[in-house]
Amino acid sequence: RELNGLVSQVNRLLDVQASAIEKARRRASDLAHGLKTPLTVLANDALTLREKGETEIADELDRLSESMLAHVDHELARSRIVQSPDQRQGDAEPAQIVRDIVRTLKRTERGEALAWTVALPEGLLLPLDPHDMRELLGNLLENAAKWARKSIAIRWSGTAVVVEDDGPGVAPHQLSQLTDRGLRLDHRVSGSGLGLAIVKEICGIYGLSLAVENREPSGLRVTVGFALPRTGN
Repeated sequence: RELNGLVSQVNRLLDVQASAIEKARRRASDLAHGLKTPLTVLANDALTLREKGETEIADELDRLSESMLAHVDHELARSRIVQSPDQRQGDAEPAQIVRDIVRTLKRTERGEALAWTVALPEGLLLPLDPHDMRELLGNLLENAAKWARKSIAIRWSGTAVVVEDDGPGVAPHQLSQLTDRGLRLDHRVSGSGLGLAIVKEICGIYGLSLAVENREPSGLRVTVGFALPRTGN
């Protein structure tokens, strides 16, 4: 009885805090969406200038719009990620999520030309918010699709999700940099350079391990480990 008043006050404070966080996330998302349209227009203006021979100005506009779009995409992704595992809306089923992502990627020009191998246990539930799991796996598979030559494999190994491609791989001294925000090792390949950085951020929130390594004879292997009892491959 003596603690009832304090408990009620703490509960009200937690409710207010949760509401404030949700409002902040919505505002960040609204701001990012509001910026994307004018930035797209800016990129189109750069194209028009280039066609008129104003290549120097066009290049500068391209660099500015590309940098700003990268920041917008990052904030959009961050606004959708929960701030704590306790805030997740439920557990995620990776097999179903991967099926949906692969189905979408197969409709793209790059994805259609690739062979996809999916070996994830049906019914497996992992303690991630389903949206965060989609963000994590989506970024991993989109990154693999950009670099793969012929095939991509995603499988469950012990207590980890493993994504492998048969692309060129990365110079050993650059492996540790792959999860840096905004890093693009090859500007000839489209993208913001934020995919693996977002994966790293999600892993940090949920306490997951993240390993990026080259594989033989070529390609990249990304392993996301979960703190679960080992049950075999």
